[in-house]
Amino acid sequence: MLVYTMRLASHFLWYAKKPKIQAFDSISQNYRAWPWICDNNLHVNNAQYLRLMEFGRVEWIARMKLLRPILRGEVSFVVAGMSMLFRREIRWMRRFRIETRLVAFDQKWLFLQQDFVFDNAGSSVIAARGLLRIQPRAQKAAMPVDDFFAMVGLSELVSPPLPEEFAHWQASSDASLAQLRTNAEIPNR
Repeated sequence: MLVYTMRLASHFLWYAKKPKIQAFDSISQNYRAWPWICDNNLHVNNAQYLRLMEFGRVEWIARMKLLRPILRGEVSFVVAGMSMLFRREIRWMRRFRIETRLVAFDQKWLFLQQDFVFDNAGSSVIAARGLLRIQPRAQKAAMPVDDFFAMVGLSELVSPPLPEEFAHWQASSDASLAQLRTNAEIPNR
């Protein structure tokens, strides 16, 4: 865990030196499916997708120039929901990239999309897609998204409509969360 935390921190500092991006800009990170991130089926292990996605989110946050507010404890981010769809395998040693972008927001959530893409015969293939809802937090409580954007100098930012794919997922997630809240206790077996 310590090695992972140190790697994440070093990535954050490295990305913070890159040019600032705007909220809806897409970032792309290049990777290779090294043997240590593949499983016995010789493709990227499903848990590795989640780990690599975190590096994409860290770059997005760092390039929004949020290092100081994070270090001062003014803001943090919590992944409050995620859905993954695996469409194609990423075979070992294949080059691929992760494309991370903010697609929309409401008063409570930032909705991010993270695609795993590889090139095949001259065209790009989406191997997997992650849909995420992220909540900015301040002082261990939810921070309204408008306050978050005001902090980064984007108080006039307007969200595009939530894509249909996200709207369906959001409705399903909310229904599951409501069910979980009413049945939070595990019965004795």
